Amino acid sequence: MNTFGITILSYNHPELTARTIESVLQFVSPKQVFLLHNGSRNEVVQTLEQSFPHLTHFVEEKNLGYSGGANRLLNEAFENFEQVLFLTNDCVLTQLQPPPDSPANRGLVAPLIMKRKTGRWDSLGGVLNVQTYHLKHRTSASDRLKSNEIFYIPGTAFWIHRESFRSLGNFDESFGTYWEDVDFSLRAQVLKIPLSTHEGTQIQHGIGKTCHKDSWYTLYLYQRNRILCAQKNKHLTLGIWISSLGWCARTFFRLAKTRARWKDFPLLAKLLRDLLRMPMLRISAIFS
Repeated sequence: MNTFGITILSYNHPELTARTIESVLQFVSPKQVFLLHNGSRNEVVQTLEQSFPHLTHFVEEKNLGYSGGANRLLNEAFENFEQVLFLTNDCVLTQLQPPPDSPANRGLVAPLIMKRKTGRWDSLGGVLNVQTYHLKHRTSASDRLKSNEIFYIPGTAFWIHRESFRSLGNFDESFGTYWEDVDFSLRAQVLKIPLSTHEGTQIQHGIGKTCHKDSWYTLYLYQRNRILCAQKNKHLTLGIWISSLGWCARTFFRLAKTRARWKDFPLLAKLLRDLLRMPMLRISAIFS
């Protein structure tokens, strides 16, 4: 049995997924590659199945979001492998060296991710500011955390060991897409599961290729899940909540001024409603 496998989460964009698969197959055999078609159109699934018949393909007719798709893939993969490199379909694998087998690497491990066209560092892990609840990428191996910062493993690409995944359980599917990786890392730290980095695996990343133009993700889910993650992990403060309301106000005036995306107003209204409900739910839970 191979000790590690590679999983690829795919949603439409067959040209991106094919490029990811081709890069992976330079390093491993097709038997080590699991591909999930996460709500992709039938013609996309058929094209990729015909182009790469020796991979293990899984098909979900409905898009499960990142978290649901990742759960399906990882649960399947860990029936076969001890360790998995998880990739989204906007990644190109340029160097593959599994992390050395040590206790520090038996948790979540961030590879070195480069920006595809510039060749510059994109991330070697990420950083959460727990006071503002803003995220940034760690762009140097020498970066040190400040007192108000927590290290996390971005969901774009990461190594994970079977023992750690089964201890952690699944990604929280209530997030759908965005911030589920932050929540996953925070849960890992509570359980003393190590988070580390490994520059021996290197990836080029086409940032935001799959959903950056879809307002459901960028306008609604990202902002909603920011507060959801803060609330779930007991970091939510009045300042964090008000900052999200301020973002809603600025976005409203920007949309009203440009008149280019009036269709986004219902999503903005839904976001505002959910942001108003979340702290109320927390307050009611405190006094219940």
